[in-house]
Amino acid sequence: MKDNIKKEAIPPKFSPLSGEAGDEASWVKKTQKTYNLIAQKFSETRKKKDKVLNFFFSKFSPRGKTLEIGCGSARSVTYLKKQRFFKNPKNSYLGIDYSAKLLFEAKKQRETKLYKKNIDFQKKNLLNLNYKNQFDSIFGLAVIHHLPKSFQLSVLKKIYQALKKNGIFAGYIWTPGEKITKKWQKIGEKSYFKFWEGNPKLPIFYYYFTKKDLRELLKKVGFKKIKLLKSASRQKSKFFKIKKNLFFFAYKN
Repeated sequence: MKDNIKKEAIPPKFSPLSGEAGDEASWVKKTQKTYNLIAQKFSETRKKKDKVLNFFFSKFSPRGKTLEIGCGSARSVTYLKKQRFFKNPKNSYLGIDYSAKLLFEAKKQRETKLYKKNIDFQKKNLLNLNYKNQFDSIFGLAVIHHLPKSFQLSVLKKIYQALKKNGIFAGYIWTPGEKITKKWQKIGEKSYFKFWEGNPKLPIFYYYFTKKDLRELLKKVGFKKIKLLKSASRQKSKFFKIKKNLFFFAYKN
């Protein structure tokens, strides 16, 4: 596939999963399909303690009405529980993901009485968010790097609109570096497929953000106060190694 992919303007009500947006829409659809196929195994790999998440939640304590985008199997719930998030009746959690199979794993979090009243999960595509001034906190853990270039601005605008005044959008993305991405399949500018366990039938899309890219994108949608942090520790798994993670905290005035 050629690197110089033509970028087209996407109509406001357009759903990229319809396939009409060309190659970038297909990357989203292929990634969704892969996560459905690997959901149970993927969830098992996310049950271990994670230094990256420990660091993130040491810097981020959500409050009030909270949305997690791309929640996957909702491993974040364990960390929110440690913060006693669910003990406060004013707090509520909604996790959304486009993978029905991952949401099935996530909903197991509701098996205890503790979570029944203030936790919920919904199948929803980030590309079609339609919330307006509803959330005090929104976060996404290793999520927005799955967005192809032509969809990034639209999705970030929707996230900004979903936040209440003084709300916070936080999360982290991977910044793998050129040594890592050389082993991935390049499919466009800063755009790659990484194959789950080396299986070419299980592609997952990644966009290689730089720190500058992310800051400019957050500014463009309206965020004024932005804090970016890089972790120097390596994240290791059977899937791949990531040298650094880029954490972001953006506030809506």
